[in-house]
Amino acid sequence: MNKLPLVSVILILLCASSIQAQKKVIFTTTPSDAGIYLEKNNEFTLLGQGSYELKIGSDEVFTVKIWKEGFEPFVKSYTRTNNGILTESVVLQNRVVKIVASPSTTEVYADNVYIGKGGDELEVVVKYNNMVNLEVRGEGYQTARRSYYNMENTEIPPLKENIELADRLVKILANPPGCQISVDGRSVGETSAEVVVPKGSCITLKVVRDGFAPFEKSYCNKAEVALPPVTEEIMLKDRVVQINTTPEDAAIRVDGRAVGKGSYSLLVKRDQCAEIEVMKDGFDTNKKSYCNKANMSEPPVTDHIRLAEDEAWLSSIRSDQANVNFSIPVNSSLGNDAAWKIIGQIVMEKFDVIEISDPVTGYLRTAWNVKLFGNGKTIRTRCIVKLGNSNPLRYVIKIVSEESIVPGTSVKEDENFKEWDRILNTYKDIIGEIQARIN
Repeated sequence: MNKLPLVSVILILLCASSIQAQKKVIFTTTPSDAGIYLEKNNEFTLLGQGSYELKIGSDEVFTVKIWKEGFEPFVKSYTRTNNGILTESVVLQNRVVKIVASPSTTEVYADNVYIGKGGDELEVVVKYNNMVNLEVRGEGYQTARRSYYNMENTEIPPLKENIELADRLVKILANPPGCQISVDGRSVGETSAEVVVPKGSCITLKVVRDGFAPFEKSYCNKAEVALPPVTEEIMLKDRVVQINTTPEDAAIRVDGRAVGKGSYSLLVKRDQCAEIEVMKDGFDTNKKSYCNKANMSEPPVTDHIRLAEDEAWLSSIRSDQANVNFSIPVNSSLGNDAAWKIIGQIVMEKFDVIEISDPVTGYLRTAWNVKLFGNGKTIRTRCIVKLGNSNPLRYVIKIVSEESIVPGTSVKEDENFKEWDRILNTYKDIIGEIQARIN
């Protein structure tokens, strides 16, 4: 029998010892194209994809990373302890979304937990069978929101997403409380609201409340115009009173200016008063003042002004003979004395007191007859007769009719009276009767 040389025996024993001290790790991955990397000196070297057999024959620590873009990596370290074969079936289940938000002043939150600021690449881990709600917030911008799902029958999260805040956000606080806030005709809140101004466009904000003048303003999110404010407090100051009248066609005047009939929205500016006058023939005129001043009663939201019937109007007729010199020729069969006597008789039937009566000059003037009405109106009436011509003989008759709307006016207070285009029924036939009897 041949004997092996001693050196050969030693080599065989060393090889056997080396084989016995070696460890194997067999990797398989899901997804099948996930990369298997070996880390050394903070650098990872690709060993293979999907599967790999790692042999550990020294006392070093072997760190392995299994990773595919869009997944959270599997990282584990191995040593030669417990020599043998280890099988690692690695399933990458947790998803990763890389987020870059802008502008740089923004803040990024995942499920309301701050994870970083704009401009940095941030990793959002979406664990298996879970979801993550992401928010990108920035002062003066509309918050951007995303929901990423890692569940069956849901959309796979993106590998990477750039989220830019572009739409502006204006926080509106309106006073007094209860104001309705709308944007482009669409209601967005009461008293307070967050108003979005989309990039490249403008919106119209309107704030309204019953009894107040509305506020309207435009905000634009365009490069060529000033950016909208982050917050704005809006105070409604001017008041509006909705005036309605009875009768429905009564004329409405504001500070002496005609503004409409039947209804009118009266604007009362802050720290000012406004006077309204409602009138119609046959009804008493109604005047009211509304003030929008501190320490004064607030004006009402609505006010219904009902006019009372004018007693003087009901007791009179409109006449083109009122306050007009009416010339009446005398029939040639009558002499001056007869005509004068007839005129005097007719006038004295209606007027008790004659102030002046001069047949020579042909002038007669009665005292004022005064009629007081329950609404405080005073009507005074007198008759004046003058000789208009001697040949042919002609007399001029004038019924003077005046009114005062100042309650308690004395007949002698001429400054409170003005001509009235009506004649009380008591005196309406005087001229007609004179004309019939002397013409």
